[in-house]
Amino acid sequence: MKFRPHGFTLMEVLVVLAIMATVATGLVMSMGGNSSQKKLIKEAQRFRIAMTMATDRAMLTGEELGLLVAENEYQFVRWQDTEWIPITNDKALQTHQLSEEITLELSLEGLDWEEQSMFESDGLFEDVFADDEDEEKLMPQVFIYSFGEFTDFSLEFTWDSEDDEPVSEIVEGLTYKVQLKRDEVDE
Repeated sequence: MKFRPHGFTLMEVLVVLAIMATVATGLVMSMGGNSSQKKLIKEAQRFRIAMTMATDRAMLTGEELGLLVAENEYQFVRWQDTEWIPITNDKALQTHQLSEEITLELSLEGLDWEEQSMFESDGLFEDVFADDEDEEKLMPQVFIYSFGEFTDFSLEFTWDSEDDEPVSEIVEGLTYKVQLKRDEVDE
């Protein structure tokens, strides 16, 4: 009677471990994805929803609203009497600060927004407005009208950090509809 060993050889165990490691790596990579891309999409979708809420608020309340965009933040403002003031009573429309890696670039109807105000001049009436220079007035780049339309715009969210390569998402606002630019392809 011959003795036959029971169990697996070392080679068989190593092959099974290699297969399991390959499958686990594939799952982690497919599920994990690019976290910077996910964060960017989340911020772009948050903005799209906030812009839709601002449009709805303008129609329901009859207020004229505006959108101010800076390098890594945006805020909604409303017209009150003679000036634009920040919206403070609606959490979704308050100033939203983005992480340091995300920057914003606003284009209005295909034109890049310039920070220099069209109202600045060294002209004839400069002394008339001299007392207003001390306080900084808010001036929105995008206007949201009480009848539900707004200034056409394109807002590019860009993720740029030392660890990752730059990634961007674009949100377009066309008269009354706000969408992620890649949504056009899906529809």
